[in-house]
Amino acid sequence: MKKSLIIISCLSALIMTGCDTGEKLVIKVAGIENDEDYKKYQNNVTENKVDSNGNYISEEYDEDFIVPTGDIHVSFFDNKNITLKYYYDAQQTREIDVLSCYMNPGDKIYASIEEINNTNSNLYDFSEFKMFRYDENGARYNVDYSSQDNEIIVIPSDLKSIEIAIEPIGYYPQKQLSFEDTIVNSDGTTVKANGAWYIDNKKCDSDSVNISSTATYAVTYEYDPSKYYFVKSSPEAYFYSDEKGKVIFSDSKNDTGEYSVELHKNISTDTDINKTGLIELRLNNELINDNNKDKLNKLRCGDVLKFTTDKNNNVTCKELEPERLEVTDGFVFTYKIPNDAEGKYQFTVRNWLKKEKVRFEVKESSLWKKALSITPLGKEDEDKLLKVNNGENTFTYLDLKNGKDIPLKEINDLTIYVTQNIEKFQNLVFKVSVNGKTPQYLINKDDSIKLKFSEVDTVKIDVCKGFVFNEKEIKNNYEGLTLHYYVDGNEVYDGQFIEEGKTVNIKAECAEGVVITGGAIEAGKLEGNVVIKSNTKIKNLVVNADSDGSFVFNSSDYKYDHGTIIFKYKGDTITDGQRIGLGSEITYEAASTDNGYWLPDGEHSIVIDGEDQAKAEMQSIKFYKHEKRNVKLIYPDYGGNITYSLDGKPLTGTIASVYCGSEIKMSFIAWNGWSTDIFDNTKYVVTEAENQVINVNGNVIDNNIFKETSGHKPTLKVELEKSVGKTTKFSVTACGAVQELNKKYDNKYWDKTIFEHKIGTEKGFTITAEEGALSGGKRLKIKIEYVYDDKTVANITKYIDKLPGSVTINVYDNNNERQSKKCKEINILIVKG
Repeated sequence: MKKSLIIISCLSALIMTGCDTGEKLVIKVAGIENDEDYKKYQNNVTENKVDSNGNYISEEYDEDFIVPTGDIHVSFFDNKNITLKYYYDAQQTREIDVLSCYMNPGDKIYASIEEINNTNSNLYDFSEFKMFRYDENGARYNVDYSSQDNEIIVIPSDLKSIEIAIEPIGYYPQKQLSFEDTIVNSDGTTVKANGAWYIDNKKCDSDSVNISSTATYAVTYEYDPSKYYFVKSSPEAYFYSDEKGKVIFSDSKNDTGEYSVELHKNISTDTDINKTGLIELRLNNELINDNNKDKLNKLRCGDVLKFTTDKNNNVTCKELEPERLEVTDGFVFTYKIPNDAEGKYQFTVRNWLKKEKVRFEVKESSLWKKALSITPLGKEDEDKLLKVNNGENTFTYLDLKNGKDIPLKEINDLTIYVTQNIEKFQNLVFKVSVNGKTPQYLINKDDSIKLKFSEVDTVKIDVCKGFVFNEKEIKNNYEGLTLHYYVDGNEVYDGQFIEEGKTVNIKAECAEGVVITGGAIEAGKLEGNVVIKSNTKIKNLVVNADSDGSFVFNSSDYKYDHGTIIFKYKGDTITDGQRIGLGSEITYEAASTDNGYWLPDGEHSIVIDGEDQAKAEMQSIKFYKHEKRNVKLIYPDYGGNITYSLDGKPLTGTIASVYCGSEIKMSFIAWNGWSTDIFDNTKYVVTEAENQVINVNGNVIDNNIFKETSGHKPTLKVELEKSVGKTTKFSVTACGAVQELNKKYDNKYWDKTIFEHKIGTEKGFTITAEEGALSGGKRLKIKIEYVYDDKTVANITKYIDKLPGSVTINVYDNNNERQSKKCKEINILIVKG
């Protein structure tokens, strides 16, 4: 504060003296040469932000601003390509009326370019302002002026004219066109194609050319069609021809000026289209003959060749596999040129081949290993368990063991498959090896192997017990759990066959906060073993894991309005990255509180029962206005009582005035035979709203808060005696039961019961009688019998003295009776007498 006063005093002194020597002396005495505030003031002076009186010039628009007047009338030329606005101030808050502008020598005009739009070129741009002066005869002369900013126009201080004009000048910069042509190789790499580029039929000598930005031009590209074919271009070509080797782009003012062409080497074939057995050849559905067979030497990726042969011939290609379709007179072989194709493909038409015998070698030794109780295969199983089909006949497992010849034609596949009979042999596996290569496995009835003629000469089958390790089926996706499986000290790989009797050693790595919960490894441990048995399934190797209930504290997860919170564990402040364990109790307190707010009193503790629960409770902490609010307390009419308390002290009455954020606890005391779904000590947090009504989770408390159990409701039975006559009508109304209205005595029926239902006990039930007459001192007697669960009986009589009339009867007369008795039946007989 003292420094500010010194600066203000010094600045005032400077303004009053107006003397450079005095200024330097005052600054030196004050010792503020290097003060940041003084430096800021000097910058404002330099930027003309301080007026002659030393006051700071506000950048806000001044509503009292007076339009300057001067001796020089300024006119402004229009430029149809450039939209501008002119201002008196650098902040551009005081726009100049271009139809009436008068300035003085030395004044500045601030220009703002709003938009540049030229129909001939999007490269058109603003260049400069030119200033002209006019003499008394209207002659125009250029005026030279200097400015550090191209958008600030300074009227020369020595200008003598009284009429000047400002003209915005634009220009068309040169536009650069760039060219690129590439050849894509089969491995995805590219090389330069070295084709020829033309602009308006004039060949370009380099990969880039500068032209006028307003010019309309046509770009053409030429390449050798005997070597390459067109793939794509940017921008998209208007026309291209692989026969002429030409790409033409539309007449354009291409915005980017960048042109590129992508080519691919032509793909050729070695095919005799007149070969015996070949009925026809089509390229992309076009029939190939001697007149157009040259097209076979200009194939491109994605082209489709269809060979149609007779029944005796096949079409082969070393590099490609065909789709084969059998038709009436022969076969159709469809070959598709792949996207990575390059060079030449040879297609050969020849007769189908035949192998007289595919040799099978069957081994069963693993079925009789020591200590393994595996039933050997019987002849019936050998006939039905595994089969081989060569496209014409089916052979059994016994055929293979006996070395039966299995011929195979090239036109057919050799299929090996298992049948449903394998199911009774748990974990029985046929391990199949073809031509000595890596085995394939057949496990159940859905498994099969299909072998092509060209890839099968010998087949080895080893009959084993065990199963194939399938990583997808046993992988536990719980984040933070890593599993490793070992057999004989070597880590098991996906697809590995594990024979029966082997021990699988499983090791787990758990990230912090992750714990093993069971499965192949015992809960709480990190290593386990599983011995492969006849009944072992893949699921027996699964390891289960879960969170240990802890979580890592991150202060950024807990932000609060109107204050900050410090969390503590065992008295120490919890820091970022600290792990909080399951069952831990953390406390919290206010580190800072905004004025007028408070963190309500309370336990201020949270017991960790899991990450989600802990975070939810921590994030629900709230600062409230430190103000009182009225809360209406509700008391139900029946079913039980509710008591309210605040900080352990009871609340009475129907209105409680308490501070926002306070917790009102509720206790529920149900009548005998009544209950409520709400727990004792349920809390209601007082909000900042005015005139609140207490509720439970947003549900208003009313007479339905307590429910009477079905077993507590007595059965009410009402009967009429003959003496009541046939005229009087009776109605019975009771809680929780269907009303019975206007019932009369009817001697046609043996049962004279007019009402028999279970009824609620919260209020009394009513019997009403109307019509008919009571004369000669007679009245209706309501004879009531109460039967209780302890088998005691109570009898009372009530009367209706006149018609119409009614009587209300309570099940229980008072709360003491409710608590001490349970009424099972109420039997009523109505008589006249």
